[in-house]
Amino acid sequence: MKEYYYLHKADKIGPILEEDLLKLNLNSDTLIWEESFENWTKLSDIPELNKKVPPPPPKEYLEKNRKKSNKVKYSFLTFLILLVLSSIISYFVINTKITQSNNNLKSKIESVLGGKSIIYDGTNYSVEGNLERNYIKNEPKKETDGLDFSALKYPSSVRWDNELWTKFKNRGYFDYYTCNRGGFDIKKITKIDNGYEFEHISSKDMVYTSNIQYRPTVQSSYNDSYEYLIESDIDFYQKGAFSIIDNFPNLRSEYHFLDNVVKPSYPHAIGWSSDSYVYNDYRRVFYHIDNKYYEIALSEYRLKDLIQKIVIIAGSIVLAIFLGLLVINPFKW
Repeated sequence: MKEYYYLHKADKIGPILEEDLLKLNLNSDTLIWEESFENWTKLSDIPELNKKVPPPPPKEYLEKNRKKSNKVKYSFLTFLILLVLSSIISYFVINTKITQSNNNLKSKIESVLGGKSIIYDGTNYSVEGNLERNYIKNEPKKETDGLDFSALKYPSSVRWDNELWTKFKNRGYFDYYTCNRGGFDIKKITKIDNGYEFEHISSKDMVYTSNIQYRPTVQSSYNDSYEYLIESDIDFYQKGAFSIIDNFPNLRSEYHFLDNVVKPSYPHAIGWSSDSYVYNDYRRVFYHIDNKYYEIALSEYRLKDLIQKIVIIAGSIVLAIFLGLLVINPFKW
């Protein structure tokens, strides 16, 4: 059986048997040599091999398959380009909406503050409660911050100074008003650090420090205390803004809200409180102060909904355009 050689690029390959050569499905222009040949000869010019080699595929067939191959390739590239463009557009749409939402909430906050760094207002109510005369019993003194609370009928959390306590002891009694309802509320917003401090002052009980006959009434004592607190920093007083200030923690925009967080300059808790009082020669009105600190925060679940919505819309548009291009085939793939 004859043995052949053939050229593959610059390499001579062989010897190889005829049946093995035919299995290679070589191109008809491949150069072949056998010891009976004077020169290298094209496969198509060797009768005993050429009959067993199928003719080249029809040009129409090759062209059709080439177009199919190109269509798949270009379709994939087109889909990839559409996907990249949609991702870029979606990013800018989401970023624009987030920025607009942030600016919208800032605008609402500034409309409340009115260009000031501090704003406050309050409201005054009629008080309802009980005024009782408390007699100090002659019992051994118990040391509690230097004060004796054992004989009193009011909450021991109320703090007295030694001078007032001595005055009551010498007198033998004191008149204490337990406020069950009413009094006053003052709410304040301070722009500080990178956020906003919200302060709520609420009136509590009161005590008369004098036993004179013509001391002020309970209601006038609360009214005077309210006016004193309101006028203590009158430059930031905004009359008629109580309900707006009261609603401040609830301000929000489409994707942002005011989040109660730890204050950077007071990193102990997300809220803190204290007690104080307004006093003169006749009475002391106690009040409680609650403070919270807020910063603008992005709502994660609203952001998630936005991203899902944009992805669905962008994906639908990309798919519609892609299918449309496949049907129309404007590039003659």
